Amino acid sequence: MTRITKLTELALVVAVARARHLDELGWRVCITDRIGRQFKPADFDMLLDCYQSASLGLSLHQAG
Repeated sequence: MTRITKLTELALVVAVARARHLDELGWRVCITDRIGRQFKPADFDMLLDCYQSASLGLSLHQAG
């Protein structure tokens, strides 16, 4: 069974924390920014480094 959940307009740190937690639980996750770029768990540190002071509209997608 596949379930997809979309959480919108999260603060970057919150989105990364939730995505990392779900990744640890075995979910396939990605974070999508407002212009559609998707970031997988391997990209989360880079995402935090690049956008630590930016206010982004982010979506957290999870599929299990």
